[in-house]
Amino acid sequence: MRERKQLPPQQAIIILDLIVMAIYLAVAIPLQHLTQGFTIFWFWFGFAAIVSFLGLVTAYFWYAEPQSLTAAQKSVVGKNILKYIALFWLLDLLYMAIF
Repeated sequence: MRERKQLPPQQAIIILDLIVMAIYLAVAIPLQHLTQGFTIFWFWFGFAAIVSFLGLVTAYFWYAEPQSLTAAQKSVVGKNILKYIALFWLLDLLYMAIF
């Protein structure tokens, strides 16, 4: 059996990001043009929520993984990324509730 070549985490996460963004755009753009309830605000809300999540996870793989961090430091970095994602999504939901 042939061995599969494994991508480095940095390249794999970029490919995953592009796939998720393509799926979102493939679903959201037709919705935005075909339905009245899906306004441009909802489009940007979903887009910002996905980009914030993918951006922070990508930043983790690009900057934290190659460095020699201890397990405790990686845990702290992971928790901080989750806090930033939760904060951004909370602010995004607040914006959605106001407008």
